Amino acid sequence: MVGTKGGALRVFGAPGVELLGQHAGEEVGVLRVLFVPGQGRLLSLTSDNTLHLWQLDGSQLARKQSVQLEGRLKTVSSLCLEQGRKRLLVGTEGGNIYQLQLWNFQWDEEIIYQDLLMRTVPDNYKLNPGAVESILERPGEPNQLIIGYTRGLVLLWDRAASCSVTTFISQQQLEAVVWRADNRIVSAHNDGSFVIWDTETGDRKSVV
Repeated sequence: MVGTKGGALRVFGAPGVELLGQHAGEEVGVLRVLFVPGQGRLLSLTSDNTLHLWQLDGSQLARKQSVQLEGRLKTVSSLCLEQGRKRLLVGTEGGNIYQLQLWNFQWDEEIIYQDLLMRTVPDNYKLNPGAVESILERPGEPNQLIIGYTRGLVLLWDRAASCSVTTFISQQQLEAVVWRADNRIVSAHNDGSFVIWDTETGDRKSVV
């Protein structure tokens, strides 16, 4: 699956199989593309801060719906497709997380606000943790999210209880977070380092 600066989408399958799609607009580039597993659909994020829903239609990709997140500090910075494939979690540079309903491609009224997320974190991170760089659902526990911010703050957030379970603090700018098979997480930073964290205690287990 390939997205281009010119707004083109290409999905490659078996030898000789290639599906094509094109976003409208001369200066719209593709920033992110996600498959919706088992549904023959995919999602794209373009440089004008618009999300698009595509359907595989024969030898083409048909664009079905589009929606834009408008407003200051609402530039999309990260995406996470829920395990149940009902919503797309959309992190922003302003620190809030919005929820896009995939069944009607409309924004959910429930927003995970940065102010709520920051209630239990150290004071020096509360005012400006940076953009939401990463959102991940905990494997097998979709009510728990890993939320990572640019300045190095990472939270294990319980959606049902609306509280932080564990906080992870790094002094380096965060680039990405992934889950490991042993239920620990690994954070990647702008200085090239990788940190393995214990999700129960928030302790660093090792640094590479």
